[in-house]
Amino acid sequence: MRLSQTREQRCPYLTPVLLLLISLAFLPDDLAANQEANPGEVELLDFEVWRRERGYWFGEYTLLNSSGNSNYRASDDPTSGQYNYRKYYGFINLQVKGSELKQRNIFLRPALDLAGKDLNSDGTVSINELDQFGFTSPFDYQVDLATQVATPMQNGLEAGLQPFNYTEATEKTFTADQSASDNSGNLSGSYFGIPTTTTIIGDDTVLYRVGAGTLFQNQLTTLPGNGTRVRTAQGFFNGAPAYASYYRETRFEDDVDENGVVTRSAREKFLEKLAEFRQLYNVPEVNQTTNVEEFFTTGLEEPEQPGPATTLPDWKNEHFSATDLDDPAISGNSADADSDGMDNLLEYALVSNPLASDPQHLPELVTLSDLGGTEFLGLRYRRRAGASGIVYGIESSVDLVNWLPEKTTILVSSVNNDDGSLTETIRLADPIKGDGRRFLRLRVSTISN
Repeated sequence: MRLSQTREQRCPYLTPVLLLLISLAFLPDDLAANQEANPGEVELLDFEVWRRERGYWFGEYTLLNSSGNSNYRASDDPTSGQYNYRKYYGFINLQVKGSELKQRNIFLRPALDLAGKDLNSDGTVSINELDQFGFTSPFDYQVDLATQVATPMQNGLEAGLQPFNYTEATEKTFTADQSASDNSGNLSGSYFGIPTTTTIIGDDTVLYRVGAGTLFQNQLTTLPGNGTRVRTAQGFFNGAPAYASYYRETRFEDDVDENGVVTRSAREKFLEKLAEFRQLYNVPEVNQTTNVEEFFTTGLEEPEQPGPATTLPDWKNEHFSATDLDDPAISGNSADADSDGMDNLLEYALVSNPLASDPQHLPELVTLSDLGGTEFLGLRYRRRAGASGIVYGIESSVDLVNWLPEKTTILVSSVNNDDGSLTETIRLADPIKGDGRRFLRLRVSTISN
């Protein structure tokens, strides 16, 4: 078989033995089946870009108006108005499960120190003075350095708005729920009643659009796969540009010990960062989002569990009854109690449930390209972090009869799944040959004492 595929593909069949055989021969059938899937049954995490998006994020943001400045407009609404939009911060929990994506945001908006903007020291920060610092305002601001209070002014008179402490920051929340709109991983939803769509553009890019007939916003997100993402947003009003945003974000990762046990979760680090920034930028309690634990819970989060067993005997004790443990036909290494094609040893190695059919945990055969376009054959599989007593290996064959271990492989990526497992992508060192045929299988074996 000539290997001409240029994108990753899922292997469609199982074997009931320890050696999980993966062949290219059946790939077209899998692709055809995927085209017939119901969007409500789509697993969004089957798509690389959603695996990269899921998690807890911290961001630094810049919001510019159509003139290239940032708006600074006094308001009696404590969640918007007189804040520094040239550099503010975001805390985002984005969760994906099944065909659903849910997002919860808190934007922390630091104060703009007006005292340093009074260039002529006349006690008033004027519209022109603010413009020199990159801010557009309809008001002048009379400042009291002793009380740190600013009073909005227009034409030398009070503008009718409440004076405010110009050293205090604020917070504003945002939520977004979307679901699969097709079987290609694309999404649809609503933003304050306005239809939204999200379109996948490869493994590292998505386009988010607000508006159906009328366009209100386009947002482009790029995820290079290293725990960072960059977003740019373009806003429109009546077809004219209204604003632009630039977001740069990093994802929190679990702290994991040498046994794969989570010692400090991404969520814990995320909430600690929020508390730190609230103090750093002086967000008074009255301006803080209440019940942040509840707010940041989407319902799609994986339940927090103690670290998974790292030895095969402990794992068996967790899953099998005393009676089953005495029956090798049920709990033996080569037994397959749930008839899903994976024996118990493989179920343990791939962090799967031996009593529930879950073929989605099977490895994937993938083709990968380097920067020069050279293609390589590889496997992507989920492995137990810190597992002891077993070894993982890849074997290859050209005839399905003679198998040889691949002694030289290259780890392409390793992603922590926040459940005691790592998703690893490994490729062969030598490229795919145009006239050749090659098969791969994952082998898991116990270490002899």
